[in-house]
Amino acid sequence: MLVPFRSRTVQYAFAVAVTVLAALLRTELTPLWGLTLPLITFYPAIVASAWFGGFGPGLMTTLLSAVIAEHFWMAPTSGFAPRYLADAIALMMFVAIGLFISAVTEALYRTQRRQAMERARVEDELRDLDRRKDEFLAVLSHELRTPLTTMIGWIRILRSGQLDPSQTHQRLETIERSTWSVARMIDDLLDISRIAAGKMIIDRQPMSLAPLIGEAVESLQADAEAKGVTLKRELDTRIGIVSADAERMRQVLRNLVTNAVKYTPAGGHIDVRLTGRDGVVRVIVCDTGSGIERALLPHVFERFRQGDWRKAGVQGGLGLGLAIVREIVELHGGAVAVHSDGPGTGATFTVTLPMADSG
Repeated sequence: MLVPFRSRTVQYAFAVAVTVLAALLRTELTPLWGLTLPLITFYPAIVASAWFGGFGPGLMTTLLSAVIAEHFWMAPTSGFAPRYLADAIALMMFVAIGLFISAVTEALYRTQRRQAMERARVEDELRDLDRRKDEFLAVLSHELRTPLTTMIGWIRILRSGQLDPSQTHQRLETIERSTWSVARMIDDLLDISRIAAGKMIIDRQPMSLAPLIGEAVESLQADAEAKGVTLKRELDTRIGIVSADAERMRQVLRNLVTNAVKYTPAGGHIDVRLTGRDGVVRVIVCDTGSGIERALLPHVFERFRQGDWRKAGVQGGLGLGLAIVREIVELHGGAVAVHSDGPGTGATFTVTLPMADSG
């Protein structure tokens, strides 16, 4: 097995050492063989050097061996010019074979090194995936337990008959919100399952995105106001229509605006804009929230990222919303991108879709 990652000094020192050993062995055999087979003990030295260090050490052993063999075991001895043509041809063949052995071994050396690096990368990815899976299961357990505990607690109180009608109505609203929270989590899990299985159905129809954006903003206006966040929309009603699944686009828009509200602190602003140019429609959701570290931007749309890429002290969420957004947008032939200058600078999400009349 090749041994990668040796220092170059060690590799070349090894090449010199095995060449000297080969020369000593050939010297010991001189009383038996005389000047016949002058190169025989140097072939294993070339293989060992190339195997240990690659092309460079193998080439060094080849050249040193050729010089030593020609000087001591080819007539005239103690010289550097072979007398016989056969010896000259033998030396050239020896060098050629040494070069071949060194080149082939170097290729194997590099291949093994790449494979080792690839194995290390895959192992790191598997460890990361396993860690994220454990984190996801922990978050899922927490996210389900919280609303379920609330529901069970208030149901028990309601059954005891201790509340007046106004309190009963308030608690029923609380139970309803908790129920919808659980339902949304289950819907997200089902969507991810459909996406992974390639079974998400998109029913595309010509439509304008302006009404859908209006619905998304209005449905989350109360949540934004409760946090002290300004949520505004700027819609160019002259924008052309797109071919899209209305329900899935509602899901995309709601996820993006919900994400912005979640990570924008009191006093912050969220702008939702609809623009269009050059045959494409763009939906831009820009917030002044916690921002995203540059190194984490490429991972924003990965599955099971529980908000670890935004440092806002916000808890909650399965880390599926943005992954679902990307998958739905791409199924529509579009793209979604995110930009942030870093923590504390906010973030901008841009959804780009082709206009229906642009193909």
